[in-house]
Amino acid sequence: MSEKRSWVKTADTWIGLGMIVLSLAMIFYTRGRNFRSLMGLNPGVFPIFVFAILGFCGLLVLIQALRGKGMQKVQDINWVGTVVVTVVVFAYTFAIELMGFTIATFLFLMILLYFFNKRNWKTLLFVSLGVSVITFLLFTYAFQIPLPTVFL
Repeated sequence: MSEKRSWVKTADTWIGLGMIVLSLAMIFYTRGRNFRSLMGLNPGVFPIFVFAILGFCGLLVLIQALRGKGMQKVQDINWVGTVVVTVVVFAYTFAIELMGFTIATFLFLMILLYFFNKRNWKTLLFVSLGVSVITFLLFTYAFQIPLPTVFL
């Protein structure tokens, strides 16, 4: 394969394209919604804003890859790690509803940190518990956004 076409093999090219396609699809999905309220823009604008940033970041990743700065080849990707993270994230989305945000996030972080070789139990517990509780408190009390909870 010529050097000119070698950019096709880089993971960054595919990731950048994926980010752009996802952002455009989600922006298209949210089109036609009423974004005005009595107090100005309503919260429905936020997803558009986030997906526009995602598309812009995808464009930057794609440009870097096309310039030859995307150095990681697709065959060099840790596929086992990719599958594990995908499965854990997928399970996490269901666990939030079953266990509540704090417990599900705690377990999610414990599993991912352990998988990525953070085997010190004190670190695992401190980081997982701290991030879970602080995030819950921040969203619940500072932002006043209710997160799923489970009362036993």
